[in-house]
Amino acid sequence: MLDLVIRGGQVVTSQGVAIADVGVEGERIAILGTPGSLPTESSRVIDATGKIVVPGGVEPHAHLAHPIMSHPEEPSLTLGPEEDTKGMACGGTTSHVDFCFVRPGGEIMPMLEQRAARWKGQSYVDYAFHITLAGALPLRTFEQIPEAIQQGHPSFKVFTTSILPPHPKRPTNRIDFGRIGFAMEKVARHGGIMIVHGEDEDLVQFNYELFRE
Repeated sequence: MLDLVIRGGQVVTSQGVAIADVGVEGERIAILGTPGSLPTESSRVIDATGKIVVPGGVEPHAHLAHPIMSHPEEPSLTLGPEEDTKGMACGGTTSHVDFCFVRPGGEIMPMLEQRAARWKGQSYVDYAFHITLAGALPLRTFEQIPEAIQQGHPSFKVFTTSILPPHPKRPTNRIDFGRIGFAMEKVARHGGIMIVHGEDEDLVQFNYELFRE
């Protein structure tokens, strides 16, 4: 039984645009039909005549409630999910993927739980997290990758650069190439995916020095 029928709109699909009805079940698009063809008993019906109907957008790279480290002496945070996801929902974005940083001293699953707790009950849209492996992580951390993938967190990220100049109050994002290769092997073996922020650390830091001069 359909929970929602969106009737008579200009429905955008990968095949093109057509006048159609959209049936939704369990917050997922279940069926497309010709106008008037879908059952509406016990369903909420929205008349979309004259309107464009598109699936909810996905924002795959967001930084909410994230430390802004440009000025580590005056730390601040980006907008949180209770603010930013309201704008997403109003603009038609119904899912986003943020980041969960795991640094030395942290474990993957506890850090995911801590990050998710910040979103729970605060987000207007669906959410997930890329797991960012940062710094000189102990090798035992990488043994936690299979569990994270099994628990529904298949996406991992690494940085080949610190991005910003060194500062005692600014933790590095960079991870060495040995650990990157080790992480890639684990992620690939267990069906995950890997994102690499690829910049040369020497060139990045040299250009900061050149700019300061």
